[in-house]
Amino acid sequence: MLALVTPLFSPFFRARKLLCLMQQEERALDDCAMEEGEKPSADASSSKPEPISIVIVEHDSAFRLEQILPRYLSQNYAGDYKVIVVIDKNDSESEDVLKRVGYNPHLYYTFLPTASRYLSRKKLGITLGLRAAKTDWVIVTDVHCAPTSDDWLTHFAKHCTNDKTLVLGMTPYEDEAPVYYRFNHLRTMLYHLRQAQKGIAFSTNQSMVAIRKSEFFKQKGFSGNLEYTRAEFDFLVNKFAEEGNTALAIEPEAWLQQFNPNPKRWRGRQLFTLDAMKGLQRKGWFKFWSYLDNDLIHVFNFVMIFWIVIACLCIWDESEKIPVNPNVMMHFYILLAILVVVWLISQIVRFFIYRPVLKAFTIKNPEYENYSYINPFLAILLEWTMTFRNIALAIRYKFLDKTDFITHKL
Repeated sequence: MLALVTPLFSPFFRARKLLCLMQQEERALDDCAMEEGEKPSADASSSKPEPISIVIVEHDSAFRLEQILPRYLSQNYAGDYKVIVVIDKNDSESEDVLKRVGYNPHLYYTFLPTASRYLSRKKLGITLGLRAAKTDWVIVTDVHCAPTSDDWLTHFAKHCTNDKTLVLGMTPYEDEAPVYYRFNHLRTMLYHLRQAQKGIAFSTNQSMVAIRKSEFFKQKGFSGNLEYTRAEFDFLVNKFAEEGNTALAIEPEAWLQQFNPNPKRWRGRQLFTLDAMKGLQRKGWFKFWSYLDNDLIHVFNFVMIFWIVIACLCIWDESEKIPVNPNVMMHFYILLAILVVVWLISQIVRFFIYRPVLKAFTIKNPEYENYSYINPFLAILLEWTMTFRNIALAIRYKFLDKTDFITHKL
């Protein structure tokens, strides 16, 4: 019973409904492509998409800015769009990058003031970018993310409809990222997407959110969590998500690719997210399911290891007796074989649950001929280690200076 039930307590099993949503989006995309192929060009251009802005806050990453800007500025979007880049006022390298781009009707940039003592510079940058936007819909993303095709904005913007005020985007890591980073990022994302699909979104670990400018300033932006230095995407979703107002841009064509983070950046994001959890609302559901899923894995493995050890001890004890009873020995061997088979059945069930989800949520980058999705058996092994990694992270956080995570140092 444990072997068959425990694999069902997993975000990968609950993600089957996300897969259904993704398939619906892809079928709708195929249908639209067929219809556009049948219509004359005049009909295709009669309905112009809504104008949209893209805000990118950059800090000390001029090389990334130079890498991603051409991908954003070359989007095949039928409507008007503007890429708003926010950089530090004294960042000459980033300013040089923007000057090298030259005049572009889709590009606008502004500067962060040098003096902002009691406010997160990232949140201030997002606020300034939203204020500079002349459109109601604004996509907020990160300098470490980039489109993989020139049609990304077309696919993402179709989710910015009149009945929504928030759109959750997806930014999976590129193939070059360590496999644990990719797996952890995906597994956490499944919890957030499923919660948003069921009702009110809780948070996001992705680096792309679209929000209405009018709604952002109506609710006074980041007020209520200004003391937190980072976790800006977490707070955007947690504060502005309401029942029925959130859309999911779940089809692969609407994703951004997130570059491989160095260990310092990866660890810092995990620590800032852990600290920000204190200020998030509606975290009960997320904690309950994540703890339950992780604990059941270890409970099942402990039970199986315990009984396998007992069976081995019984075999060894019986072999020490003289004379040896072959019938009793056979019973213990059968018990050991059943335990091993049951454990293998559990892992095979997990394999077939994990595989379609791991394949579906792998970034499809046309720059590479082969796409490598995470091996399901490797994912199972990584999942066994997550609890211990989380404990290590919590211990590290406990001994850090908590003023590093807030802007109000005094």
